[in-house]
Amino acid sequence: MKIIDLISLAFRNTLRGRLRSTLVITAVSIGVFATLFIASTGNAAVETVGEQLDSLGISGTLIYPTKVASSSGIHLEDEDAVAVMASVSDIQNAMPLIVKYGTYKIKNWQGNSVIYGIDDSISSMLDVELLFGRYPTEREVRSAAKVAVVDSDFASKVYGRSNIVGKNISLAINGNYSDYEIIGIISPQSTGLSMLVGDALPMFVYIPYTSSQAATGQNWVDQLLISGNDEDSAVGAVEYLSRKYGRSNSFTFEDISGLRRDIDSALTFTSAFLTAIAAVSMVVAGIGIMTTMLSSANERRREIGVYMSIGAHRRDIALEFIVESALISLIGSTIGVVCACLATAFVTDQIQINIFPSLKAMILTVASAVACGIIFGVAPAIKASGLDPIDALREN
Repeated sequence: MKIIDLISLAFRNTLRGRLRSTLVITAVSIGVFATLFIASTGNAAVETVGEQLDSLGISGTLIYPTKVASSSGIHLEDEDAVAVMASVSDIQNAMPLIVKYGTYKIKNWQGNSVIYGIDDSISSMLDVELLFGRYPTEREVRSAAKVAVVDSDFASKVYGRSNIVGKNISLAINGNYSDYEIIGIISPQSTGLSMLVGDALPMFVYIPYTSSQAATGQNWVDQLLISGNDEDSAVGAVEYLSRKYGRSNSFTFEDISGLRRDIDSALTFTSAFLTAIAAVSMVVAGIGIMTTMLSSANERRREIGVYMSIGAHRRDIALEFIVESALISLIGSTIGVVCACLATAFVTDQIQINIFPSLKAMILTVASAVACGIIFGVAPAIKASGLDPIDALREN
């Protein structure tokens, strides 16, 4: 029997059992939709979070005291940045860093903020674009000037324009508000993350670390941010600082790029796990196909006997059932892909994050569904092709 005849016969048999075929096709389409939608959403989340972590701008390696050292009164001093650069080879730059959580007020806006205390080397340590104004100068750092740098999204939200250099923003680091002059505007740092978590994401602002010390009464820095050629430079810095403060293992380091990789790995695993759970629905749909085709084999015993009596081979009967299973899977998976595309297009339009599935993902999902249908169609095909033609013709 020619393949075109097998496809034509499979199509007619699918239409003949309309209700049963519709239910099975619906099950397949739901499985494909769930798998493709969750996979696309997960991949988009991984990409978006990665991009937004990059857009935060800070890169390099953080060096900070261990908990045991901190509890013993060991803290980093601001001059340690210069000392580390002078004493450890391959360190290209080092910057004192203080990170505090506070609140801000500007016009009629207020909210939470992450306040980074930095120095004048921020231009080489912050991987973002300076759009307007400037970064704090060395003189402003030494004098603990009350100046600040914010991003353009925040500026646009508050004033309706990106350039708000010269405006004042009130920051509270220790509970008391102080006015800071905005001297610089950088490129957006959290647009995508804001789409995901909304107002729960704090605003990022940069001030001289000495200004943060003045506001809190803290005479040390939380961390050193260094940029070097490899991990050895960070290890060397940790060893130098431990020797300087007279206690081994007093400091540790964390590669910010490595932290990004860890987050990517966790998100990728979660996405893959959820996709695997959704893919179980395709297996369930495959079992539905097998049940339907087994029932069909019983109902069409006489018809199968007629085919065999006029010269159809057992192979032809088996192939017809397998083609019919594949056709049902193809129709269902196509509907599922269309529904997934419509759903992801709607979500993309609502949250402005592209989660539309790739062509490769669509092809792979359809191929998997069809393969699943074929696999579960083997048992009915074997049963149908194994019928005795004489016994089948005796069926009423």
